[in-house]
Amino acid sequence: MTNMKKINGLWVPQHANVVNHTHLDCVLRHRDVVRLAAQAGFENFAEPFPALTQQLWKTAELLGKTGTVKDRALIARLQRRAVSAYREDCFARGGDLTAYVAAIANQLVPLMQTVENIKLFTEHYIEDLIADHTIGAQIRFAPHLHIAGGLSLEAVVEAVAEVTANAPIPIKLILCALRGEDGEAKRKEAKEVADLCIKYSAHVGAMDLAGAEALWGGIPQWWWVEALRAREASGGQCGITLHLGEVQPATPEEIQLLKDNGVFVVGHFLHNDDDELYQECCPHSNFTLTAHPSLASGQFRCHSVGRKLKEKQHVMLSTDGTTLIKTSMRMQMSLGRRAFGWTGKDLHQLSLNAINGGFYNEADKKTMREQLKLAYGAK
Repeated sequence: MTNMKKINGLWVPQHANVVNHTHLDCVLRHRDVVRLAAQAGFENFAEPFPALTQQLWKTAELLGKTGTVKDRALIARLQRRAVSAYREDCFARGGDLTAYVAAIANQLVPLMQTVENIKLFTEHYIEDLIADHTIGAQIRFAPHLHIAGGLSLEAVVEAVAEVTANAPIPIKLILCALRGEDGEAKRKEAKEVADLCIKYSAHVGAMDLAGAEALWGGIPQWWWVEALRAREASGGQCGITLHLGEVQPATPEEIQLLKDNGVFVVGHFLHNDDDELYQECCPHSNFTLTAHPSLASGQFRCHSVGRKLKEKQHVMLSTDGTTLIKTSMRMQMSLGRRAFGWTGKDLHQLSLNAINGGFYNEADKKTMREQLKLAYGAK
């Protein structure tokens, strides 16, 4: 934690923040992706990598086999340029949801089918969180996306949990079922995710519902009954959350259903307002995918998080992903200062909302609150 100073025995980064909403398959380092894709063979991916990335990386590999020690600097430059070309391609997918989803499904997820790779990506993401001054995080993923290579669902969860359990900051896992048409397959998926939440409740903070809300919106019964079961069977250790109001408004009945059943936090909630629910806001993600008509301009000041915070709604900042979205917590915090006039007090409140609306252990919450006080000079 070289970017943090120690005060009263606590690590306190200058721009302390808490990240409650990111997806593991959307936070892979670009260099890791290119290196591992090259090892697997660029030609074996359904979604093609940029031609320049392939050419430069292959040239570097060839030079590494035939060149001399003097060529090491050139090899490093070629690799950096190959990664840069891939990074540029990732960020250029922003306005095209089809291209965005294709990259995740056909470039990133295929690399996350072994315990070794899953651990590597998790370790590097934790390093990236700390570099971004994050003092606590929730990492979500859908276990069923990582079993195509033969892993069991348990092996997937255990791989992530083994790394996060030894992280230098508190981390909770959020396990996702994915939206889809009701049927035997979806009910089986939800049951299996619920079973995983129960079995690994020491690591899992909540069961989530993610995926294509525009196609399958609302709160599907096949998921809801299993989420309730997971919470009850885990003795309340595993909570309930879901992506809602991200690309279309949630109905008053749906919102009331959540409240009546003790669900207190939702992902995004861009199309709705509420004074009670904690809302995981991901501005740059929303801009990238133009999740609301008001965001078409791409101006940070157009995002509702500024208004909601001013109205004392329980909003927080998160990144959602960093591989295909050009963002970081410090970047969003800085833009919030310029767009909304956020002060240290406002930034403190955003992260305090994340702590209060998170599924962290009470002892960790207490420590993080103290870290925030020290970082922002709060009383």
